[in-house]
Amino acid sequence: MIITEENSPSRITEEEDILRAIRSELIEDAVEALVVSVGGIDVPVDELLELVRA
Repeated sequence: MIITEENSPSRITEEEDILRAIRSELIEDAVEALVVSVGGIDVPVDELLELVRA
């Protein structure tokens, strides 16, 4: 994650809390997109989990 502040050069953060929060948000977005995309074809949760684990 690149941090940009006024009157300071950009830098890459190593703050674990920020990185964890960004990771969590990215995972949530990906899961939501997956659920929406398979929702129309009525995939059972067990089958979906099996495919994700593979």
